[in-house]
Amino acid sequence: MAFPSQILGSGNAAASSIAIAGEVTAAVTAAGSTATDATVVSTPNVRVGTAGSAGLGIRVPPAETGALMFIRNDGANTINVYPATGGTINGSTSTTIAAAKSALLLGTSPTTWVSLAGA
Repeated sequence: MAFPSQILGSGNAAASSIAIAGEVTAAVTAAGSTATDATVVSTPNVRVGTAGSAGLGIRVPPAETGALMFIRNDGANTINVYPATGGTINGSTSTTIAAAKSALLLGTSPTTWVSLAGA
């Protein structure tokens, strides 16, 4: 994936570079304890800045085959990550990301995310 500056340097408009490289939502606050009341995120790069207690979460958009989504948990607690209605993450209705950890989600079908967790 290219950096936005590289896309801009090739003559594309700023909005195009963000669409190609991926928009970032920073300082998200995890909320809710189920998929229905979790904080909804819609960009491919998300940084959770606040997780006030364990069990709070975010809900990601529907999976798309080949889509990538990066999530960083900079909150103080483990967060739950929920798929869109009817979807799964690693074959389940949620996954977790520990405090100070990250995960990369890969869409393998219109309803399925798989995750790679890391530092």
